[in-house]
Amino acid sequence: MGFGTALNAFMTYLESKKTSQNVRYYTIENNPLPLKLVESLEYPDILNARNEGSIFSLLHTSEWNALTTITPTFELFKISDDIQKLTLDDKVDLVYYDAFGPRVQADLWTERIFSIISAVMKPESILVTYCAKGEVKRILKRLDFVVETLPGPPGKREMIRAKKIK
Repeated sequence: MGFGTALNAFMTYLESKKTSQNVRYYTIENNPLPLKLVESLEYPDILNARNEGSIFSLLHTSEWNALTTITPTFELFKISDDIQKLTLDDKVDLVYYDAFGPRVQADLWTERIFSIISAVMKPESILVTYCAKGEVKRILKRLDFVVETLPGPPGKREMIRAKKIK
C-alpha cells in the first residue's frame, strides 16, 4: 500500500534476485511522486546497487494498471486508485503498509481499510508497517492477526509485524 518512492519494491526486487524467488509485486497509489523527485533520492547508490539503476527507473516508468515484467522473475502491477476500491484476483503473501501515520492520514488507519487489505491476503501472510500505535494493533487483532512489535529502522522506535491467521 503506497508506491511512493518505490523503495519497498526496489528492495524486494534486490532480495528476490539474491534468493532467485519469483515475485509478483502489487502496489496501489493514488498520488504518484514526480519522477524527478524520486531520481534525486539516489536509492540505487545508497543501497550499493548502482548497477540496478535501470531497474529502479523502470519501476517508476512502467505503465499503471497493467502487469509489467521487470525481469523474468519480478513482475510489477501498479494500481492507480484509492485503497478503498482495492480488489485483486490474486491473494498476497506480504503487505507493506506504508501510508503516512494516523496523525497525517487518519482515514487510512481504520478497521474498514484493514478489512479491505485483509481480504486480499492469504492465510499465514504477513503485514508490516512502521506505525506502532496501540489502536492499529487492536484493529489488527480484531481482524484475526497475531501482532508483534519489533524494533524499527533508523528513525523509528518500533514497527508492527502482523500475521494473518485465517
